[in-house]
Amino acid sequence: MMNHDIRTRRQCACSEREYLAHARNPASARDHAHEQQIPSSTATTQVGLSFLSFPLFSEAGVSLAAMASNRQDAAQRAEHQSSAADSRLFQMKEHCNQSFLVMNQLRREGQLCDISFRVGNETLSAHRIVVASVSPYLRAMFTCGMRESSLAEIELKDIEPRAMAALIDYAYTGEVMVTIDNVQDLLPAAGILQLRELKAACCAFLSDHMDTTNCLGIKQFADLHSCPELLKKANRFIIRKFVEVVKHEEFLHLPHGVLKELLYNDHLHVESEEQVFLAFIRWVNHDLSKRATNAYQLFEAIRFNLLAKTFWENVFLKEPLFQQNGECKAFMKGYLSGMSPESYVVKPRSPIEAIYTVGGRNSHRCLPTGERYVAEDNRWEELPPMKQVRTAVAVGALDGKLYAVGGECETKFAHEGTLYLSSVEYYDPIHNEWSSLREMKHPRSFTAVAVMGKKLYAIGGETTAHTYKSVEAYDPRTGIWTAVPDMHIARSGAGACAMNGKIYVVGGQDRAIHHSTMECYDPVENCWHLCANMRNPRSGVAAVVHNQHIYAIGGRDRHRQAYYDIVERYFPDTNSWENFSKLTHSRAWPSACVFQGQIYVTGGYDWPAQTANCREIRRKG
Repeated sequence: MMNHDIRTRRQCACSEREYLAHARNPASARDHAHEQQIPSSTATTQVGLSFLSFPLFSEAGVSLAAMASNRQDAAQRAEHQSSAADSRLFQMKEHCNQSFLVMNQLRREGQLCDISFRVGNETLSAHRIVVASVSPYLRAMFTCGMRESSLAEIELKDIEPRAMAALIDYAYTGEVMVTIDNVQDLLPAAGILQLRELKAACCAFLSDHMDTTNCLGIKQFADLHSCPELLKKANRFIIRKFVEVVKHEEFLHLPHGVLKELLYNDHLHVESEEQVFLAFIRWVNHDLSKRATNAYQLFEAIRFNLLAKTFWENVFLKEPLFQQNGECKAFMKGYLSGMSPESYVVKPRSPIEAIYTVGGRNSHRCLPTGERYVAEDNRWEELPPMKQVRTAVAVGALDGKLYAVGGECETKFAHEGTLYLSSVEYYDPIHNEWSSLREMKHPRSFTAVAVMGKKLYAIGGETTAHTYKSVEAYDPRTGIWTAVPDMHIARSGAGACAMNGKIYVVGGQDRAIHHSTMECYDPVENCWHLCANMRNPRSGVAAVVHNQHIYAIGGRDRHRQAYYDIVERYFPDTNSWENFSKLTHSRAWPSACVFQGQIYVTGGYDWPAQTANCREIRRKG
């Protein structure tokens, strides 16, 4: 029976081929069929004759060749459906994990290992394919025709045995325990074997465990092993915590070059230059006999004109260093013998430069908080809250401190209305805290602030009853607010800035009127002068100075419910304005400043969006 079936299928296939060979010549096909004289008693014959007895086209006009093709397609579909129904994909979900567990067990038992690493006095075995799959360094060694590719044992230098053992375990398990005890061995080993993720994890571990006792060591470690992000974080930490860092033992063992770099830094967070000198002299005195010789290079980093006279007399000149180092002694002799102090004048150290924004409101409430944008990290940091919640507040920077002036806030009960503020407070970035100052003579909301000649000016503003043309100035040396001559025009929501020893105030409103006017205060003449008008009257405008031009940014017209993206530029030489490139977002009451040669604009208000939680940067050019 089986043989008959096979024979039948073969003959049927032969008949199909014969038909297709003669399909284009019907007469030939008929003649060929008659010549075969195939007996009609067999199943094969019946299949063959019935196939060949059809005319070339059926009555419906369908090609027999097409019918044959359709039959084959149907058969293939049936076969596919049958195979799909009769098959099933099996997946072992834990295949990789189980395989690596077995390979790791084989390694521990010393089975099928084909590579050994000689590290110090220890020899560690592994499987090439496993360690090469994890380490680009070893993969290149084994596959790029290097001499080591044919060796059964390879010596690895500059890697500690316990670190290599941990890294081999890591290749099999994907896990390694980073600890205070092993991170200084793991990180360089991960660097050599090009295990980038593990090296980054070690850097993150060190960053998380950084404090004033170990930051100097982490800085040097990061520099040695090419960890730029960790190095940046360590440098920033040391600068901000300098006063505390220098109290610890690690500081006393700092290399000369590292200390020199630190003492010359412009951004050390110190309250006075005396703290820098005391740190320097503490380091020198720790090993005076050896360090006195090269101390002059460090000595030059001290900013002498910032030292108090009493400090010179009671501390500075009594140090043994000035008896042992001739250069230091000669320098001090010249400085104290009447050499012009101006030749030593240098700028005070200041905290890391950043953009600050404080107070204001979101769509729900007034805010006591502030933020600081650190450009070198491209990130915002939160500030501690102010003592007073403030919106419509003005800010200014003077002598390394940030002043928050006036503003308004909600009262406890809605029927009491708005509370207008005369209070002022300042933020000290060294101590990271806010402190209160003497209040202004008048409460001022939407006031403008400008800084000029070591004084802070509060200009215009409003309360429910008044829009002010009055101005008052604060001198931090005396802690007193004094009156300045009134402006020509009462203004609230104006923009203010200082340029070339004068204060410029632009725009603003006085109840029903939005101003396009600008006026200038000359402290020498002690009076205000009107300047050219802007092209667009507006309040809620910001003003900054950049490259000897004044920029009036954003604003609004309350009566038209219009919020502006316009910017105008003022030329003091010609007393004229021109239109400048527009903002990407319309906004009134934005914050604006010039930082590292660029104009930054943050926040603001734009109906109906209500708040503009974004910043814009005007690039150079």
